[in-house]
Amino acid sequence: MKNNSEDGSMVVEFVFYGVLLQIGILVFSLNAFNFQAQQLAADSIARHALRSYLVSQIEPEISAKQVLNSFQSNAKSVLRLECDPDCTSAGSLVTLMVQVGQATASASAIR
Repeated sequence: MKNNSEDGSMVVEFVFYGVLLQIGILVFSLNAFNFQAQQLAADSIARHALRSYLVSQIEPEISAKQVLNSFQSNAKSVLRLECDPDCTSAGSLVTLMVQVGQATASASAIR
């Protein structure tokens, strides 16, 4: 005689699928929080590095390292400084583009 009883299988399935779902949500949440932290760091670097470059002539790379250290981030930043027509004359448009991980940000100012 076969025993076709399914006693207890609902609990096992609930726990198994519940754990799988929670792991998926956890991975998604960690990725979203990581991207958000990178975006916040990129925005902060763009603003702070451009200000320090225009006011104090501090190289943007130095400011970027300081801001990344304050965020306790080990992500690598890529900076691109563009000036139109040049970086030294008054009235020039200065734009700093920053990439931290997958996040990008830019800041512009007139010298």
